[in-house]
Amino acid sequence: MILFICTGNTCRSPMAQALACSRGHQAQSAGLQVPFPSPASPEARKAAERRGLSLENHIARQVTGEMLARAEKIYPMTCAHARMIQAYFPEYAEKIHPLSPEIPDPFGGDEMIYESCIQRIEAALIAAGL
Repeated sequence: MILFICTGNTCRSPMAQALACSRGHQAQSAGLQVPFPSPASPEARKAAERRGLSLENHIARQVTGEMLARAEKIYPMTCAHARMIQAYFPEYAEKIHPLSPEIPDPFGGDEMIYESCIQRIEAALIAAGL
């Protein structure tokens, strides 16, 4: 299983999870700062839907050590996310592979920003061999 990590688990990492699953990978997602369970943002759902994917059942969740332990590879959206994971869970450092190029947070943006974000995620997944 591969694990995608972003900040709130409502935009980037759920879109990455849906894209990876659509390509035959077993994937999950989580966030580093999830104050409460929330659905995927409406704009993220629309960006996914334009690709035939659904985030309707997604509920944001906080990353845990157990999730990191189960993951074969961990894909943070940014190097800052990677550093945070390494700071709190140094035992999983070898599993961490930040997506490249980094995926900026679209939170609060319009549909065009989310479309650009999911396109960046698609390119980063291809670059990562996913």
